[in-house]
Amino acid sequence: MKSNKELVGFITVVPITLSLGDTKVDTAGSGFCCVHTKYRSRRMTPIFIKEVHRRLQLRGIWCSYFASNRVISDPFTEAWYYHRCLNFRKLLAVSRVRT
Repeated sequence: MKSNKELVGFITVVPITLSLGDTKVDTAGSGFCCVHTKYRSRRMTPIFIKEVHRRLQLRGIWCSYFASNRVISDPFTEAWYYHRCLNFRKLLAVSRVRT
């Protein structure tokens, strides 16, 4: 929060150029979003996503994707992708991956 300089959450977004056949599309992908437990009931994640969209549009990027490991009520599409874990023991310790 701005008044007490407390970190409320964090979101990472990486610009990506997708190749769709012969067409190249500038997009952005969200890799990680985390919200402080005290603020989760205040629906901060949609605010983060709106701010990311605003900042991407200022850079001329109009397409983005956000992935989730939870089931969304009515997903309109599904995609499979793979990650390369750099420090698997740390990810296992913080429950980011399961064995």
